Amino acid sequence: MKNSKIIIGIVVLVVFAIGSFVALTRKSPVEDSVSTIPENTNKVVANVPVDTTVKSYTMADVSKHNNQNDCWTAVNGKVYEVTKWISEHPGGAKAIISMCGIDGSAGFNDQHGGEKRPANEPAGFVIGDLIK
Repeated sequence: MKNSKIIIGIVVLVVFAIGSFVALTRKSPVEDSVSTIPENTNKVVANVPVDTTVKSYTMADVSKHNNQNDCWTAVNGKVYEVTKWISEHPGGAKAIISMCGIDGSAGFNDQHGGEKRPANEPAGFVIGDLIK
């Protein structure tokens, strides 16, 4: 009886170890689908549509959005829709309003060049790439 309890314990331990190994080394379905999405396509990941198409804008497009109620700017090759950022900008609204409808790269880089936080903050406002 004592030997059979030991054998059962060993079998349970081996089954648990194998199950744990399989669970830890297996990719989830979401990981599999995310890693295989090619660029510039529309795919569904975990039943949620994902638009991976990168939009492109010219300075003519940006220049149409040139006031505090509709403000786009271009900075370092990216186009930003920053209307909502105007009232949140720590340096005041004027700094952002002055960039509406133009390539604001020089002003942004002069004010914030090399600073980590200001470089990361606009990321949530990117709407596409600037093309010539």
